[in-house]
Amino acid sequence: KGLQKDIDKMKYSRTYHDAHKPKFAFAADGQKPDNSKGKTAEMLYPGGKEKDQPNGYSKVQAWFEYNEEDGKYYRYQYGGPHIDESTGEQLAFDNVIFQYCYGEVRDENDYLAFGCHGDNGMKVQVFTQGKMTEGTWSRYADTDPAYYVDENGDPIVLSQGKTWICLIWDQYADDVVIE
Repeated sequence: KGLQKDIDKMKYSRTYHDAHKPKFAFAADGQKPDNSKGKTAEMLYPGGKEKDQPNGYSKVQAWFEYNEEDGKYYRYQYGGPHIDESTGEQLAFDNVIFQYCYGEVRDENDYLAFGCHGDNGMKVQVFTQGKMTEGTWSRYADTDPAYYVDENGDPIVLSQGKTWICLIWDQYADDVVIE
C-alpha cells in the first residue's frame, strides 16, 4: 500500500541502469541448467562436520543433503531436519550458494559484519541438481545485487525455484566440506 510513498521517500529508481545484471540467471521454463561438467555435490557442510568450530555454521550444525528424486537440497541443523514453523515441512531448495566474503567480529557481543559490498572477484560455489559450479561473485555498486559467474565469466545458470545463500567467512573457507 505504501510502496510508492517509500520509493519516493528513499529516491529509489524504478528502472534499471544500463549496466544492471540480475542477481540470478535461471534456466528457461521447462529446462535445466547444463551443469553436467560440475563436480558431484550431494552433501554440503558450510561449517564442516566438526561441532563448535568458530565459523558459525558449525555451531548450529548446518548442512544440506541432495535428494535426487526431487532435485532439491534439504537443510538440516542441530542434528535433524530444519522445519518451517508455518508449514511443518523441512526446508528444501533447488539451489544452494556458498558466497565467500571478508568477515569480522565488531564487538564483545560477537556482532558480525560481512563484506558483501564490492569484494569483487571472490569465490562462489553454486549447487544445483547435485552438481557444483565454481566461479566468482561481484557487485558493481552497493545498490546492485551480487552477480555470479563461472570461470569463463559467464553467468552461472540456476534451476528455477528456491535458492539459499550461505555467506562463508573467507577466513573459514577450509572448514567447508562438500561430498
